[in-house]
Amino acid sequence: FSTLLLGSNLWVFLYVRGTALHYKPKGTPKVRKGKGVSAITVNTVLWAVCLLYVVYLFSQLAYLSGGFAGILPEGYTTAQYARRGFFEMSCLCGVNLAVTVLALGLVRREGSAPLMTRLLCLFVCLVNLFLVATAGAKMFLYIGTYGLTRLRVLTQIIMLFMAITTVILAIWLFVPKLPYMRAVLLAALILGAATI
Repeated sequence: FSTLLLGSNLWVFLYVRGTALHYKPKGTPKVRKGKGVSAITVNTVLWAVCLLYVVYLFSQLAYLSGGFAGILPEGYTTAQYARRGFFEMSCLCGVNLAVTVLALGLVRREGSAPLMTRLLCLFVCLVNLFLVATAGAKMFLYIGTYGLTRLRVLTQIIMLFMAITTVILAIWLFVPKLPYMRAVLLAALILGAATI
């Protein structure tokens, strides 16, 4: 039932998206000039976010990298460690993707975004990939202890989708002509078809 419900909702979204692309006006899109927030302001906020992540990653390095070494932190069961890693990864990756897209959407630019803004957004994307890798290592530790179930496979697929989305966004930072939404939708369709 849940597959049918998810599939019907996804079908409506894809149909509307395809129809909108069909009626999209032809020609080159107009480049924004002079509108938006100053690059200095956006970069200052991004620097603060990046510095916060550097402090967070160094302070939590033993906890985050325990899954790679197969070491369970004291006071955690394997299930708690894996679940907490997954939910932390989900929240932080969602926030990071939103911050990156918001920064790129708000920054004032002539053509593409300033290089410093793109480099700071790239750092945020790399933090995303590290968080996905650590959550995946924790999940593999959990799977190694209790075995593989359908729910654990779906969790791994969600992590893979987050990694693919982050890589596509990181590429789009330096190749702005990349149709990133189409690539993300294609990845979602392929992963969704693989789970059925």
